[in-house]
Amino acid sequence: MPKIEPRQSSPQDLDADQMVAMTLEAATLAKRAAQAGSMAPAFRLRDYGGHRVSLQELNRTGPAIIHFYRGSWCTYCQNSLTDLTVSHDDIRAAGARVVAIAPPPSPRLLAAARAEATRLPFPTLIDEGMKVAVAYGVAYTLPAQLRAIYLERGYAPPRNSRAGEWLVPITATYLIGTDGTIVLGAVDVDYRNPLHSQQLVTAVKSMRRRANA
Repeated sequence: MPKIEPRQSSPQDLDADQMVAMTLEAATLAKRAAQAGSMAPAFRLRDYGGHRVSLQELNRTGPAIIHFYRGSWCTYCQNSLTDLTVSHDDIRAAGARVVAIAPPPSPRLLAAARAEATRLPFPTLIDEGMKVAVAYGVAYTLPAQLRAIYLERGYAPPRNSRAGEWLVPITATYLIGTDGTIVLGAVDVDYRNPLHSQQLVTAVKSMRRRANA
């Protein structure tokens, strides 16, 4: 992963706009995301109930929507999960299945993450070591000045990172066909701008119309 050389500002000196700008700079440099038309990396991850869910299993009955988010500590990510929840019935009616993927929560947020997972109508999968996010190219090393702030907010970086890495997911949503091909990839290094779920509904319906033509 590309490394961002630290600047001289301390976390206490940074305002919200500076923090966002530094995060976007780092994420943009590290973005090597899987693209539409390529094969989606396979995965098999557990949810908060201990059940294993694989991409192959999701694709057995139709397209799969894979949503990468930063974790339950992130307010913007909470909003994206709420948006997916609102459209979930429409997505399922169109024939697709949804899963959300995030790194393991910090111990102090584990209970909240489990409670959140039980409220969602789709599985929340735990990406240990962020291996799946890395495989999809939606991970980056956070600048050193921001790490204390992220820890304070409840983020827990992967334990198996290489020296100098401090990985954070890039918000991303993928629509994957039954053959494993990525049909749509929405990757935005600005975590405040997730793909709207109604766009996914439209895309899945379009896939179904083409399949039935």
